[in-house]
Amino acid sequence: MTLLCFLAATEYDPRVSSLDRQKAIDRIAADVPPAFGKRLVCLAAYGSGVTEAFIPGTSDLNVAIVLDRVGLDDLKILQRWLPAWRKLGVATPLLVDVEYLERACDVFPIELGDIRAAHRLLAGDDVFATLHIHAADLRRQLEQEARAKLLRLRVAYAEAAGAAEVEALMHASVKSFLVIMRGVVRLQTGAAPEGLLALIEKFEELNGAELGGMRSATRVRLGHEKWSGATDAAFAAYLADAERLVAVVDRLYADGAPGRS
Repeated sequence: MTLLCFLAATEYDPRVSSLDRQKAIDRIAADVPPAFGKRLVCLAAYGSGVTEAFIPGTSDLNVAIVLDRVGLDDLKILQRWLPAWRKLGVATPLLVDVEYLERACDVFPIELGDIRAAHRLLAGDDVFATLHIHAADLRRQLEQEARAKLLRLRVAYAEAAGAAEVEALMHASVKSFLVIMRGVVRLQTGAAPEGLLALIEKFEELNGAELGGMRSATRVRLGHEKWSGATDAAFAAYLADAERLVAVVDRLYADGAPGRS
């Protein structure tokens, strides 16, 4: 299980609003520094919760706590906080020490690159701003994640019982495919749009790939529209987009240039 999958599996209250988001940030900023004192290296909120991609009622708030060293007592502190934090829409925080963070960039370049690109420092030193992500590591993980998610998508469709479950599958899984698109665009240009629809448009522009199925799923996720028409037709377009995404990643060089055979 990758860090991406692990973080996506944490629990939170989906009713979080923009107002609650600031309340949650204030609560985190008040709770964490006194508990860890000088051992706290960095406290940051990251992900859609600090960008325009935040979706009230859908997005959670991700938090990273970086210590000089993580021990069992630190996990117990976190354990006491989680019930109250989850009510505010906070996902289970990423709790790491400096050495782990620095040495994990080659294993989790997508996830740590995303944090580096979209985070808000709440306390301590901004260690995420100085993380170095190697392009070759990013390209390798992008292909691994794209291929794995395509396989899981096919299996999940086979296991789905009826149109409602297929629609729920597209609604839930598009977030992971958007993460891959963002990684591809970042590999190619050094930065990626925060808005989800703008991200899809940029990906299409750079790679000559139309992703109408994933655009529709994203518009549903954003609340811009509802599912309509035949579910199987919508899924066929969505699945074709997933296959197209894999093909794009497969052709990339480590420097982001397309055209690898």
